[in-house]
Amino acid sequence: MNTAVEGKYRNVSVALVAVVVGTLSGLLSFFFGLQSVLIALLFLVCAIPTVVSLIRGTFDIFEPIVFYSIFMFMTTVAIFDRVYLQDPYFRYPKWVSWEFSTAFFIVSVLYVLFYGMLLIGYYFKIERWITVPTFFSDSGDHDGTMFRRAGLLYMVFGTLSYILLVASALDWNLLYLYTTMEPRSNVFDGATHFKLGARSMYIGYLVWITGTLIDGNRTGIAHLLPLIPISGFFFLLGGRGQVILIILISVIMMYYVHIYPVLETKSGHIHFTADRLHRRVKQLSLPVLGVLIGIGTVVSGGLRSGGDLTGSFDTARLIEILTFGIHNSHLDNLLVTVSIVPEQIGYFWGTFVFRVPLNYIPRSVWPDKPVLTVGSLIRRIFRPDANGGRPPGMIGRLYVDGGLVAIIVGALLFGFTLRLLYQTLVKNRHSPVFLLVYSVCLASVASGELGNNALWLISNHLLLLSPIIFIYYRNKNER
Repeated sequence: MNTAVEGKYRNVSVALVAVVVGTLSGLLSFFFGLQSVLIALLFLVCAIPTVVSLIRGTFDIFEPIVFYSIFMFMTTVAIFDRVYLQDPYFRYPKWVSWEFSTAFFIVSVLYVLFYGMLLIGYYFKIERWITVPTFFSDSGDHDGTMFRRAGLLYMVFGTLSYILLVASALDWNLLYLYTTMEPRSNVFDGATHFKLGARSMYIGYLVWITGTLIDGNRTGIAHLLPLIPISGFFFLLGGRGQVILIILISVIMMYYVHIYPVLETKSGHIHFTADRLHRRVKQLSLPVLGVLIGIGTVVSGGLRSGGDLTGSFDTARLIEILTFGIHNSHLDNLLVTVSIVPEQIGYFWGTFVFRVPLNYIPRSVWPDKPVLTVGSLIRRIFRPDANGGRPPGMIGRLYVDGGLVAIIVGALLFGFTLRLLYQTLVKNRHSPVFLLVYSVCLASVASGELGNNALWLISNHLLLLSPIIFIYYRNKNER
């Protein structure tokens, strides 16, 4: 009887929400036009994961859909900024065949479609149809020594690779990337193997942290200290995204130890952040960290572009800081992509993803190696004289695969994937090793969605982690 009553109230609530949303949409459309309705829907969709999580009573900011909704919100803010706060302009006007209002109406429709399908895919209970894997329990086994030793070995190897990278690509000039306009793709051409090896530096740090968790011990202040020089080293390589990724992976792991604990750990030494700060204060540190990262991203981007620090703190750049300085360019790249596909390059029908493994083959070995990312492909068409890529975001990536149908199917699959990833974490709460894998995958997806860059990052990290994980679980099976 209670279930029937709950179902009745749920249906009434859904009906009331639909009526309220429909009424507000009608009023917005009447007074401000359809564009305002679409942007309002985007903000509403961004709020749904947080509202659902709060109603459920288990708010987890790093639940994939909740965390990704932050990036959804950033993009929505960027659209709102372009439509209502800035004078109409296109970065690449000769390649966009619509008027400004029409162009951003199309962009808004595509994002509403993508986000809507993503939510449907995520909240579809795929675990009823697919068995969520269970991994070995490794928390509290007091055998994390191997992981800690392996982590130190990884860090030594990563440091040596970093030194060789600096010597071969930067000619020992650590500030070179901040004193030149030469694209990073040119600077590091032919040094892919050293870059992959250098990543062992922070992978080793994460493996070292995992060893502490395997022993059932909670991380403390001392465990955070190596993160500072490691982040600094990769900042010198000009990779803002790389530094954000390193910090993000570390923050996710610490979050699931201190703020939203999924492991049973004990304090083995003096603690400050874990034991003496209120839970709400610790949670507040996350948005503060996000703002600092946003400021750092914009400032470093300005320095790489030949600007200065004073220009980076102009109040007019507030929106750029709130969106990490990347989403505005994605909008223009998306407009170009939709304008030239399929007329100029056709559709790829999902085959672009199979180019990810080709990253491991140097162009010196295969000079005619195909373009590996959609951003690079698009850039070669409308900016053949430029370098690097012009990423159009995941929507543009999917549009190249098959237009609107690919956006719908891709968004659903993306939602399924994010839910399966989280359900696997929930089912493997006991495993620090899977927490490491989860943190790497979530941070990579958040940085590059489910495009070729994210898949390349995930494959890099899993490749570096595979030896230690294989040896660890083989040893457990032999016991």
